[in-house]
Amino acid sequence: MPTDTILPTLASTLPAWLLFPVVGQDFIAGFVALAGTRWARKSLDITIVSSRGTATLRETRPDQLPRWCPELHLNNDRTFCLGLHPQPVTDEETACQWWADVEIHLRLLSVALGTGVWPQHSALDHGEAGALQWSARRLADRLGLAEDYARAGSEQNSWIGDFRFERVGRDGALGDALCPCPMRCAGNRKRAFSMRRCPRRRKMARLILLERARRISLQAFWDAVGEAGQQCCGRMRDCPLGREGATSHDAELLAMTYRALRRIDVRGR
Repeated sequence: MPTDTILPTLASTLPAWLLFPVVGQDFIAGFVALAGTRWARKSLDITIVSSRGTATLRETRPDQLPRWCPELHLNNDRTFCLGLHPQPVTDEETACQWWADVEIHLRLLSVALGTGVWPQHSALDHGEAGALQWSARRLADRLGLAEDYARAGSEQNSWIGDFRFERVGRDGALGDALCPCPMRCAGNRKRAFSMRRCPRRRKMARLILLERARRISLQAFWDAVGEAGQQCCGRMRDCPLGREGATSHDAELLAMTYRALRRIDVRGR
């Protein structure tokens, strides 16, 4: 859809919770008054502009929100981060979906501002880690490991993280030949496979490498933010910027992990 038709299409599908909307040539503005959120009491003044086949929004003037906060999914240009692949706006149906996605985001943001924690499992990580997490979630779902992967994000010793390199080495090679398959895959005699013999070993290795790369990439993101001199806004409980003694990422291990992922992808074709 041409950029100049995105805003008119959004304007034709305005939600009831956007009060006093103003539709300009290159923007839509209004006040969020969404029931069940903090903005039911004090509305949030927002401005929407078209961007790359979709639209972005921000608080019109910094008032209720910090100017920037990765943990609140506010970008450094003050726009709301609406995900790795924001909903494109091509017609009225997709415009309605865009508004629905924004409503969900606003509800999550309201919870986060009230609790200091973004609701668990409802967002992707920052920077390159987000794309890695998205790929890992899809693979885990295909392997029937969605719940295991959801827990892995908060479990430092999860087998999916495998920072002890028991199942997949630093260079991506499979570990100990006797290490049992963590999925308990078994052959015809119902004897569990070892990791090296499991028919799904390449997919499991890829999942482990994706999670390893995600964790290191996320730390690299925070390292870069800290080096840039960004300050914590103080609104979020577990923000790494406000944490003393944070560890730096292992750039060498991250490079090795990316190389191992490329080798697995090539062999899998």
